Formats: sequence, structure tokens, C-alpha cells
Amino acid sequence: MQMSKKTEYSIHAMIYIASVNGGHKASINEISENMRIPREYLAKVLKHLTNKRFLVSSRGIHGGYRLAKAADKISFLDILEGVQGPFKINICDNKECCPAFNYWEGIQKYLKTSLSEMTLGKLDYKKHFQKSKK
Repeated sequence: MQMSKKTEYSIHAMIYIASVNGGHKASINEISENMRIPREYLAKVLKHLTNKRFLVSSRGIHGGYRLAKAADKISFLDILEGVQGPFKINICDNKECCPAFNYWEGIQKYLKTSLSEMTLGKLDYKKHFQKSKK
């Protein structure tokens, strides 16, 4: 399984927005600069995340983005599947044709569980973002 750039940027944007959530709404320019995501591409990513109800956006001079629900309720798996669809390792996915099926199925389950347990609320924002309000 390879993560697309859209998924990677989505996770990075959500991490940054979670780091300031409650402090202020994060602007597209702020996210772009801090996470080094091209602004034009970020605009599409943020629109998608808003449409998927991960984010709430507001316009105007004090506009920006904030999480639609608590950071501890948004897992990395939620974000990944919201962008790419169901999580699946495409290696040896047919039990009838692949003698290593059980091995890969175990890895699939482990990764899915790990991604579902890791939420935005479990990250150490103070260590990585000086401006964080968390």
C-alpha cells in the first residue's frame, strides 16, 4: 500500500489544524507555510476534508479551518480512508492463489488497528509546534 500525496497532505494538514484547534482557526496560508504544502494543492485537500466533515471552514478576515470534532475522535485511519477509500494492502490478497495470504492478512489487521488507535489527540504538539495552544 502506498499513500498518495493527497492522503499525505491531508494527514499533515489535519495534524497542523489539530495543533492550533481551540487557539484560533488555521488559515490556508498558515497551514501551507508551516507544513510546506503547496497552497494550490492544499486548497483542494482542505475542500475535500471539509466535504468529508473532518473540518469546518469559515470565510472572511477571521476565517480559516478547525476540526469538526474532537482531536481524540479522529484517527489516522479515518483520515486515510476518507481520502483514499478502504485501507487495503494489495499484496497477496487472494487466499486461493497465494500461500502467504495469512501472513499479509495479519499485517493488514495489525496496520489497520494501529492506524485506528492513533488519533490526532494523542500527538505531542508542543514538542513540534511552538505556536501550538494545546
